[in-house]
Amino acid sequence: MRNTRTHSPTLTILVSVLLLFTAGVGCAQELAKMPYRHLIKLAQGGSTDAEMSSFKLKISSSLESVRPEQIELLLDTKDFPTHLLVDDQGIFEVPYTKELFEENPMMVANQPRGTLNLALSLEVPPFNPPKVKDGQIKYKDLFEPLLELQNHVRKLDPTFGLMGKSQFALKIITDEPIRIHREMGTGAKSVKGSRTFRPINGIVYLFLEAYMFKDDPVVEIPGKVQIEIKSFPPDVVEKIKADY
Repeated sequence: MRNTRTHSPTLTILVSVLLLFTAGVGCAQELAKMPYRHLIKLAQGGSTDAEMSSFKLKISSSLESVRPEQIELLLDTKDFPTHLLVDDQGIFEVPYTKELFEENPMMVANQPRGTLNLALSLEVPPFNPPKVKDGQIKYKDLFEPLLELQNHVRKLDPTFGLMGKSQFALKIITDEPIRIHREMGTGAKSVKGSRTFRPINGIVYLFLEAYMFKDDPVVEIPGKVQIEIKSFPPDVVEKIKADY
């Protein structure tokens, strides 16, 4: 059996969960707003950890002229508004209490409706690299660990992994080309072919392809390799795919 080095860190990724805040009815300036409960449910990302007292999120503006630290946020509580400080990276912390959850105040921004992007750090289970035996592995077996993590992320962002959206990729550290061997058609009309992925700076990135997963071809991965997982935004996904 070929050795595949174990690499199973807990990943932290930024997942876009909301492109537009909603404006309150009758709000003259149409400032961005969001109910506290909705914010907390997004921040929890399906977690049931009752011990959390706060959550960290990331915010940015689609307006190039607006820097993260220029974004002001406050919880409009009935007793006294609570300001949420935003650092120069757009990170801010939201307190989580039973009282605030019951009151459900609005989080209000000083930015116009439709210009803010909210993201959050999501810890996913450790990635368990697939086992490559004798330099070969079936396509489904290769991508099964990636699919497990993708399904976890989709509890928060249902579009993750879809075409034109952020995606995971298998990062294979190797000096050897990787080949996917396919057989198209059946019987006398069947045609065998292969697709070659040559390493760039010692790395091959493989993205999950639905038609490949359905066909489940053999993937040839020679030598000793290290397989990791990495997430990319849509523009980077397309750039990497173009390189191959």
